[in-house]
Amino acid sequence: MSNKTDYGLILLGQLKNEEKFVPLTELVKKTQLPQRFIARIASDLVKAGILTSREGKVGGYKVAKKLQNINLLDYLKIFEGNVETVKCSAGKYNCRFEEFCQHKHSLSTVISSVITTELKKWTVADVIK
Repeated sequence: MSNKTDYGLILLGQLKNEEKFVPLTELVKKTQLPQRFIARIASDLVKAGILTSREGKVGGYKVAKKLQNINLLDYLKIFEGNVETVKCSAGKYNCRFEEFCQHKHSLSTVISSVITTELKKWTVADVIK
């Protein structure tokens, strides 16, 4: 999990109970996370429809969607892209061992399916209780 994914959860944890817009400066002060990094993460969450933002004196960020309606797989995809267990299961990867690999099917199909199923069961709200 990248720092963006992790910090995004921290940001959502700070905003989950807020009804008003919370300024970026207040979020930075509370979390001690770098302002530019938090701004980029918040922007990604706005693009994904998870946060909403407002500019101006009473501006900032607040949660746009109910966090219990966002599964963990969809959240991870915002920052991580496709969630793959092995490189070879990602589209155009050219593996030099493909000719004699005996575990590709197990790792890329079976285990990926198990992980995907489990990540869909968990919501962002479950993770940031």
